[in-house]
Amino acid sequence: MEPRESQADRHRTSEDPVLPTPLSGGEAGSFLSGSFQRVLIACSGGADSVALLRIAAAWAKTGGSDTPELIVGHVHHGMRGQEADRDAVFVEELATSLGVRCLVHRVDPSSAPKSEGAAREIRYAAFREWADAENLDAILLAHHREDQQEGVLLRICRGTGWSGLAGMERERSLGGTREDVLIIRPLLECTRGELRAYLESISQPFRHDGLNDDLSVPRNRVRHEVLPLLEEGVHRGTREALERLAGHARQLEDDLRELASRAISEADLEVHSDCASLRASVLRSWPRSVRRAALRRLEVIVCGEGLTRLNEKRFSVLDDVVTAGSDGARIDVGGGLSVRLRDGWIELSFDRAEGALRERETPAAEVEIQIDGGRIEWGAWTIEARRAEKPEVCDDPSVEWIDEDALDGPLRVRGRVPGDRFHPLGASGSKKLKEFLRERGVEFDLRDDLPIVLSGDRIVWVVEERLAHPFRVRDETRRFVRLEAGRLSSS
Repeated sequence: MEPRESQADRHRTSEDPVLPTPLSGGEAGSFLSGSFQRVLIACSGGADSVALLRIAAAWAKTGGSDTPELIVGHVHHGMRGQEADRDAVFVEELATSLGVRCLVHRVDPSSAPKSEGAAREIRYAAFREWADAENLDAILLAHHREDQQEGVLLRICRGTGWSGLAGMERERSLGGTREDVLIIRPLLECTRGELRAYLESISQPFRHDGLNDDLSVPRNRVRHEVLPLLEEGVHRGTREALERLAGHARQLEDDLRELASRAISEADLEVHSDCASLRASVLRSWPRSVRRAALRRLEVIVCGEGLTRLNEKRFSVLDDVVTAGSDGARIDVGGGLSVRLRDGWIELSFDRAEGALRERETPAAEVEIQIDGGRIEWGAWTIEARRAEKPEVCDDPSVEWIDEDALDGPLRVRGRVPGDRFHPLGASGSKKLKEFLRERGVEFDLRDDLPIVLSGDRIVWVVEERLAHPFRVRDETRRFVRLEAGRLSSS
């Protein structure tokens, strides 16, 4: 769809722009105050990010000598063909008309993301590249009140903890860069309608992404159907209730972090190279939620940011050891992280040599698995397929049996890719692989290491997680294939 105006330089500033209420009264540029020297504004060309850019640029002109340098950043995801090309041109022209430098990150169409999550990963990778290359202090994003409401409701539907219910933070660290670069969302108190009204008041055109109308995308269905239905047919005030819930959850999350810091301090935290320890008796005296927050803090201390391994299942096992384990008890959490109870101390240690296996890039090339052809290696795994007379009873998750006649072609193994779908054994139909892995409790940063066995374009086996229903052994099966996976030693 074309923008309201075909050229970005057709905008004009009215004498009395209608600023969103939360930004009126001299607050429009407060998010640029402080010690920032260089700030990037992420702009897709859509109404919200264009409004953020125009507000920031207008304030920068009157902000005095302390105003930071503004840079515009646009990510071209390699999707939507010429429409996306025109989005990029629109943003570049708008930035030029405002006297602001523009950076464009382009994704090759062959690598275009096939899901909302994959697109987000691409954007944040671009943010980190720009943060390092441009020595940024902050990156501004245009999320507003309705984005917050929709996000909280989606997380409730998918299952989340307190941190998820808390929604998006106004400020947080970007992470993964040399410096402490902030992500800032200055429009979280503004409504979509207020931002549109502001653009109308200054006659500023914007682009419209037709993918935002696609109801097969869960967020779009929540935005266009679910939330309006809840608001109009269930309870008028649902949106505000979601915001209040997020506020309460944010306060609780902050309180838990503060209590966790206190618990860690009282437990005489000691930190050595790749190891942290504290007194078990002190940690046991705190409520379970505080123990969890404290152990997550220790995990970050020994492993670093972004390497979370303590999902709910693993934490439950670990907490049993913390609260009732005997001296000498040890748990290998995975990915190089282990926990030991020794002489009254809880010790978390991280083997970086083993962790490096998990942090490697997933091999780009697929590997073919020949039936009766011996073991193949893929990443940190070995996989073998061989024929047998009939299945044997086996509870080992690293072994599965399949019907050879159900195969579409040679077996092969690769890592997950955006858009993968999977029909789990016993399920009524297929689902997105990422949803299946989330339901199984597989941590996000471990999913790329998981081997996916395929035949044709269909997933046969998510190794150690689940067989695909269409390839199961049935009463009429006559040819059986035994699949077995193993892990390579990290030594």
